[in-house]
Amino acid sequence: MKNFEDYIAEAEGLLQANRPEEAVHSFESALKVVPTTLLKMQIGNTVARIRELTGARPEAAAQFLEVLEAPQSEAPEIQEQRALSLNNLGRLSLPEDPEAAIGYFNQSIAIYTALSEADSRYCTHHAHSLMARGEAYYLRKKYWYSKKDYKAALELNRRHTKALDADMEALAHYQLGAIYTDEFNAYDAQSNYQKALDRYLEGASENPRKYRPLVAACQNNLAVSHLQLEGYDKAVEHYRKTLEAYQWLCQEKPETFLPYLAATYSSLGILYADKKNQYSEALLAGQKAIALYENLSESSPDKYRHYLATAYHNSGIYALETPQWKDAFKDLLRALEMRKELTNRDMEAFGADYCVTALNILEFYQRQLEVEKDIQFRIRGLELLAEMKPVLMSLPESPTSANMKNDFDFLGTYFNGIDAEEIQTLGILENMRLWDQEIDSTLDLKEKASYQARILASLDDFFKNFPENKTLRKPFALALNNMGWLCLCEGAVGEARKLLNRAAAHQLDLPAIVCNLAHCDLLEGHASDALARYEKLYGQKNESNTDFHKVIQEDVSKLKSYNVIPEEVFQTLETAGILKSVK
Repeated sequence: MKNFEDYIAEAEGLLQANRPEEAVHSFESALKVVPTTLLKMQIGNTVARIRELTGARPEAAAQFLEVLEAPQSEAPEIQEQRALSLNNLGRLSLPEDPEAAIGYFNQSIAIYTALSEADSRYCTHHAHSLMARGEAYYLRKKYWYSKKDYKAALELNRRHTKALDADMEALAHYQLGAIYTDEFNAYDAQSNYQKALDRYLEGASENPRKYRPLVAACQNNLAVSHLQLEGYDKAVEHYRKTLEAYQWLCQEKPETFLPYLAATYSSLGILYADKKNQYSEALLAGQKAIALYENLSESSPDKYRHYLATAYHNSGIYALETPQWKDAFKDLLRALEMRKELTNRDMEAFGADYCVTALNILEFYQRQLEVEKDIQFRIRGLELLAEMKPVLMSLPESPTSANMKNDFDFLGTYFNGIDAEEIQTLGILENMRLWDQEIDSTLDLKEKASYQARILASLDDFFKNFPENKTLRKPFALALNNMGWLCLCEGAVGEARKLLNRAAAHQLDLPAIVCNLAHCDLLEGHASDALARYEKLYGQKNESNTDFHKVIQEDVSKLKSYNVIPEEVFQTLETAGILKSVK
C-alpha cells in the first residue's frame, strides 16, 4: 500500500513527464494521508496551480478556497500559504471582478505586512502583492489607490533593495506612467516611463527578444506624453525610436508586430500634420501606414479593413495641404469606397467615418470648382450629396452628427447655389482662401486685421448686389466673427460687439459667435453673463472639431497675453473652474 511519500514521488514524476492531469490524481491521493497542516496547504496550492495551468480555472479557485479552510495558526509558514492562496484567488478574479480581487489582496497584504516586519525575506511577496492590488484598483479606475500601491511597492524596494527585481521595478514605473497618462498628468507619466525605459534598454542589450517589445511600448508612450506636453520634436524622436524597435521585432515576429508598426506610422503622420504642419512628412508616414495595412488587410480583412480605410483617408487629408493637393483625390476616393463597404455591413460603427470622407471629397470638389471653374465638379458634388443623404439621416443624434449635417447642408447650398452669381462667388472664395493663408502666416494682430478687413469689404460689396445669396452667408458670418475676435484681442470691445451682433443677425447656429459674445460680456465686466454663456457651450465643437471648453481656455489665455483681461477677472475664471484641464 502506498504511503504519503510514494504519492508525492509519483506525482512529481508525472509532472516531469508532462502528464499534469494524472499528477493531480496522485497529489489528491497524497492529500488523504498528508501528515501535517502545512503540507496539506502546500499540496493544495500546488494542485490549484496545476488545475489553472491546464485550463480548469473554476476548479483552481475552488481548490485555493479549500486551502483557506485549514485551521488558523500564527506560524509564519502557515500564514505564507494562506497569503499565497489569497493572492492566487485575487489574480484569478482579474480582470472580470476587480472588486473581489481587491478583497483577496487586502487579506494577503495584511499577512505579508506582518510577516515582513518580522522577516525581511517576505518583503518581495509584500511588494508583489501591493502591485497586484494596484492593478486591480487600476481596472476599477481608482487611480489614487492604484498609485498608492505601486508607490508603496517602490518604497519597499527602496528600503529593502531586493524586494523587487529590476523587471518588477520597471513594471511598477510603467504602470505608474499609464495611470498618470489616464489622469492627463503627462509630466509624471513621462518621468515614470523614462525610468522603465532605462531598465528595458539595459535588458535589451543582453536579451533583445525579451525586452525590445517593452522598449517599443515605452518609446511610444513617451512620444504620447511629450505630445501632451507640446514637446513635438521630442515626440517625433520617440516615435522614430518606436519605429526602430518595431522594425527589428517585425523581422522576428511579423504576425505579432506589423500592426504596431503600422499604428506607429499612423500616429507619426498625425503628429506631423496636426502639430507641426509638416504635411509632406505626414504624407510619407501615411503612405508607409497604407502599405502595411494593405498587407495586414489581405490576410485579415475583417480585422484591418477599417484601419486601411482610415490610413487612406488620412493620407488624402495630408495631400490636400501640399502643393500636389490634386493627388489627394485618389486616396480619398479609395477611403470612400472602403468606408462605404464597411457602412453597408455596420452602419452604427462606420457610418460617421463614411460621412467624414464624403465631406472631404465634397470640399475637394468645391476647391476644384473654384480653381478650374469646371461645372462638372458641381455635378459630382450634387451626386455625392444625394448618395450620402440616407446615410446621414441614419446617424444617431449627437453634437457630432449635428455638426456634420450642418456641413452637408452648407455644401448642399453651395453646390445648388452655383448659378448667375457663380463667378463672383468663386472669385471671392478664392480670394478668401489666399487672405486666410496670409492671416495664418503672421502673428501680428494689425496685419491679421488688415487681411480680415479685405475679406469683409469684398463680402460687403458682394451682398449689396446679391443680398439673398446663401453660399456665402456662413463665410460672411464667420468673417464678421473673426474680425470681432481680432477687435477683442486689441481691447476694442465695443467694435467687437457690433461686428458679432451683425454675425448673429444671420441667424446661423454658430457657437463660435456665442463664444466671442461671452468674451465681450467678460471684458465689459459682466462675468456672470459670460460664465452662463460659456457653460452652455460645453460639449459643443468648433469648426475644427475642438470642444468649446478647451477653445474658451485657449481664448482666455490669449486675451490675457494681450493684456486685455484684468487679473481679477482671470482669477474669477479660475475660481469658477473655467481654466481647469479638459479631460
